[in-house]
Amino acid sequence: MIVACIGFPRSGSTLQFEICAKIIQNRCEEFENLGYLRLEEQGELLDKRAANCMKKNSIVIFKSHELSRELEPAGKSLYVIHSYRDLRDSFVSHKNKWNVQLKDFVMRHKSLIVKYETMKNTENYLEQSYEKEIFERWSCINSIAHFLNLDVTEDETKKIFCETSVDNVANVTSPGIKEFLFLYLNKALRGCPPGLKNAMRRIGVNEKVRRYLIPHDVHQKTDLFHFDHISINKGRPGVWRQCLNKIEKDTLENEFGDWLRKRGYEIEQ
Repeated sequence: MIVACIGFPRSGSTLQFEICAKIIQNRCEEFENLGYLRLEEQGELLDKRAANCMKKNSIVIFKSHELSRELEPAGKSLYVIHSYRDLRDSFVSHKNKWNVQLKDFVMRHKSLIVKYETMKNTENYLEQSYEKEIFERWSCINSIAHFLNLDVTEDETKKIFCETSVDNVANVTSPGIKEFLFLYLNKALRGCPPGLKNAMRRIGVNEKVRRYLIPHDVHQKTDLFHFDHISINKGRPGVWRQCLNKIEKDTLENEFGDWLRKRGYEIEQ
């Protein structure tokens, strides 16, 4: 079985992935956590792990923001779990973390929405909202376990519930001195003129400095939560009301209004 946790960036896909991984780890003897896979890496799953993936009691799990069409031949052995979020809150998080421009966010997410719609044709498909992961996490844990045909005890559910709370994740990913230096460097680079910024990106200045300051993997050894994972807003839903200006709000609601309404999000205009 291949379990693919696919979701928008900054929209709960890592939280969903960690819940899945913890459930599987508790219940499956043959379990391989591949962490984050880029699109081009996913096709190798069927080649390198074909035998293990097709075993009834063996599970391979990974997280990504897109699903490769090369996995389609997996058929019934492919389980896709999708996480989405109010795109207005998602933009606030993108802007705070990466200084993403509105036009770039709109373009990227329009493309992702089209790809995610085709993903729904997967035979085994489950989607959950980020808001539900935050406010109804206990229910989310049980829904995922049921979807994967895995039983979890109340004690196991309680343990996963506590380990994946926003406060707990914030505590275990608190940055040290080197991490703070890297975050400061990141913000400084974002303020550079575009030409200089592109030149630095081409020669890998950011990555080289990161490897010098933080030679270990920025992610935790056992999961994908990293030192800068929780934003200043602590992932609270609805912060867009205080953080977006009128142009940003109107643009996002004009571009994604139908998508937001279909998922029960309130539209002010």
